[in-house]
Amino acid sequence: MTMQQQQDEQTTATLLAMRKQEDTAYACRDYLNGGDDNDDAMMHDDDEQDAPADVECRFRMIEWCYQIVDFCRFERATVAVAISYLDRFLASAAGRAVLKDRTQFQLAAMTCLYTAVKIHEPEAMEPKLIASLSRGAFTPQQVERMEVMILNAIQWRVNPPTAVAFCQLLLDHLSLGAHEQTAIMDLAKFQTELAVSDYAFVSVAQSSIGFAAFMNALESLQIIDPVRLMEFQFQMSQTLQLSTEITQIQIRLFEAVTKQPGSEQLFRSVAATQQSHAAMSSCNAVPSQQQQQQLQSQQYADKTVAHYESPRSVVSPTNAQ
Repeated sequence: MTMQQQQDEQTTATLLAMRKQEDTAYACRDYLNGGDDNDDAMMHDDDEQDAPADVECRFRMIEWCYQIVDFCRFERATVAVAISYLDRFLASAAGRAVLKDRTQFQLAAMTCLYTAVKIHEPEAMEPKLIASLSRGAFTPQQVERMEVMILNAIQWRVNPPTAVAFCQLLLDHLSLGAHEQTAIMDLAKFQTELAVSDYAFVSVAQSSIGFAAFMNALESLQIIDPVRLMEFQFQMSQTLQLSTEITQIQIRLFEAVTKQPGSEQLFRSVAATQQSHAAMSSCNAVPSQQQQQQLQSQQYADKTVAHYESPRSVVSPTNAQ
């Protein structure tokens, strides 16, 4: 067994372990729409001063989280971790009361970022900094109490598998140059960040989001020939037992990207940089057996196409709302 094969096996084992985690300990349900067990959480009592939190509240707090991590130069992936805490907390019994009150919801969202930074970043934020960012709405003691409540509700599960983590592991399965890897991850990360903000993805597996974003990036950049791309898509979807809604998720992510200001410029810039690098290095390219491999893979590709054109029984994220 070669070193590359050993690395591929280890990467696959890690992916499968993450898949198991997201289907069990880190699963999240739609806590705002439908479900008999959470209808009472959205009822507004007359004696409450604040209205219940909704999709717009969640979106605004996520935008705030991204602003904070950008200002502090933290990893943007930390926001995905924080929102995993928040969504699972709000889907729990303990989070129902918080969901009723927008002020408490804001405190919970800020506390989740505080906790995620403390665990996943080299530097932590003090509770009094969070209190200061709230402009006096909360005290450090309230932040600490909320943190304990959240951690207990999510059973101290603080290392969720994220979509961008799946993307990085999928990239390890492809033997690509540094510039190609950077281009793929730039486009994939952008899509996964949009998915964090979109409540329609709250109950969709992170592996499916990551895989869909990764495939969109590969298809946009055209780094891999179509036959190899279909082989990779079929192999990984079967290995990871991904849902058959991947195509719908790809479409949803693409639609989300096109709605963002400057998104087209981003894709063109990344693609142009990649093409420029490929042109500069083409003089050193070694002829391959690509045509022969394509002929050998044609039957395999036909089977792949047939698989993805089969009827889909899983609800798409577009209909999740």
